[in-house]
Amino acid sequence: MTHKLGDAAAKGEVKIDLEANPMGVANPDQTPPKESKNPIHLRTSGLVFNQKTGNAGTDQRIEFRTAQASGSAVGARYAANDRILTLESQIDINAVPAECMPHYGHPRHHYQRPAEY
Repeated sequence: MTHKLGDAAAKGEVKIDLEANPMGVANPDQTPPKESKNPIHLRTSGLVFNQKTGNAGTDQRIEFRTAQASGSAVGARYAANDRILTLESQIDINAVPAECMPHYGHPRHHYQRPAEY
């Protein structure tokens, strides 16, 4: 990756919980939301983050996990203005069947497997 002014680079392992924060624009300090709803958990290395744009990327292997899917890829880019995470190559996604997805609204997230599972 080409480095620009304002870039911060991490050579070791990086873990990130990425979540849309609609109030982030109203709070210039990017205060985290009071409640975490459905973050994307990411683990990678070689991450480059630009503090001016909020964009980030890596050319290394990245693993991700959400309530709906998990998987990995090689290389990823996050465009902060568009709030889009793009996986670049060797993409492997394991989706969770709809009947196994968490049921929200309950104080604790729980997973319900179908009877024949």
